[in-house]
Amino acid sequence: LAEPLNDEFIMKVSEELGADKPSQAFFDLCFSRLPDFDRSRCLMVGDSLSSDIRGGAQAGLLTCWLNPKGKPRRPGFVPDFEIRALRELPPHTKKML
Repeated sequence: LAEPLNDEFIMKVSEELGADKPSQAFFDLCFSRLPDFDRSRCLMVGDSLSSDIRGGAQAGLLTCWLNPKGKPRRPGFVPDFEIRALRELPPHTKKML
């Protein structure tokens, strides 16, 4: 797994762009900072359907909703995978290799 982008980097990108997730410009700038980035080998994992899952899907990534409380999905938000805990993530990442 790649190292996650830290909060300081996310805030800096947001300030530079004047945009945040789910903006396509936000994701494109993040990707431009990662050497040899390949969208087909990336999985966006997040707990927000509206910013993480929608943004990741619009950016052409597979998405995984971290849903520890088992909340119902909202209409229009369809993650590729759904997990309740990060320990459930490895089987999904193996499918991408």
